[in-house]
Amino acid sequence: MKQFLLIIIVIFAISCEPVYQAENTAQIVKQHRTIAILPTRALIEIKNTGEADKIKAQEKLEGQKLQSGLSDRFQERIKIKNLDIVILPNDSTNKILNKTNIIISQTSYQKIAELLNVDAIVVSKVSMAKPLTNAEAFFSSLLAGPGFNSKVTTADISIIDRSSGRMFWNFTWENSGTFVSADALTKSLMKSAVTRFPYNPEIK
Repeated sequence: MKQFLLIIIVIFAISCEPVYQAENTAQIVKQHRTIAILPTRALIEIKNTGEADKIKAQEKLEGQKLQSGLSDRFQERIKIKNLDIVILPNDSTNKILNKTNIIISQTSYQKIAELLNVDAIVVSKVSMAKPLTNAEAFFSSLLAGPGFNSKVTTADISIIDRSSGRMFWNFTWENSGTFVSADALTKSLMKSAVTRFPYNPEIK
């Protein structure tokens, strides 16, 4: 029983949930009709220089899975709140980014928003101890140890306004918990963030 309670505490414990919101957020979101969600920047905290390529490939896979999960959660919120906002399909977002050879970390978010022809972009970053996707197969090839649940140390979501090129909303988890999949992580992350979501009509 004690072990079960400990697991529950670990899963749901969140040491810090800071939220930043610009003073003119209400005015900014009124101008938004289209949003794109970029692939999540996933960082796997495994130090294995001999397997850097495998780790990098796994991070890309995690980023795409998390991008898909965030998109699903945003779509759910838009439907529930009947918001007049369209999410650019992830396939379209990624196709444009790949076709133009954009390196997200080396390109301004404003330029990316202009390239995607959207009013705002959602960027995210997640640091994890182990992979969330196909972990068993990953570790069998990496020979780095078991890969079941993963401790997520930091999860961060920001929304960037195309017009100004500035971030106007940010939500950050620190020591966010232990998760079994990318879908479980995005569900929990959005559940925590949604009450202060900037496209929520209840927030003025």
